[in-house]
Amino acid sequence: GAAPAAASSAAAGSAVGCHFPPTPLAAAVAQEELSLTADCITKQPKSYGAWHHRLWVMKGGGEGVDLEFELALCKQFLEADERNFHCWAYRMQVAKRAGVSAADELAFTDEKIQQNFSNYSAFHYRSKACVWDRV
Repeated sequence: GAAPAAASSAAAGSAVGCHFPPTPLAAAVAQEELSLTADCITKQPKSYGAWHHRLWVMKGGGEGVDLEFELALCKQFLEADERNFHCWAYRMQVAKRAGVSAADELAFTDEKIQQNFSNYSAFHYRSKACVWDRV
């Protein structure tokens, strides 16, 4: 049978809550959370939880999130570990939100591939970025 309305409503709410905060975050709160996650990913650059929380804050932080800073942070982390797929995935979301063109992201991957031709993370990212302007 059909799920009770309350259960399906709660499930839908929790699914939405995983992608965006239930209400937009105040700028100060967003900055505090970004600072916290920056500390976390500095200590554990491949922490699923820290990157996921940072993404959640970035998506719901509105004016409290400096997308140019976030792109620069990704560049810094990818200099330290060019295959950090957590950072590549986060960069993709930030770049899309910031309106970075596919051409600019392809140029970024060119730079990464020229630094290390066996950087399969950059090749994978490239396969996703090349269709941004077509979707």
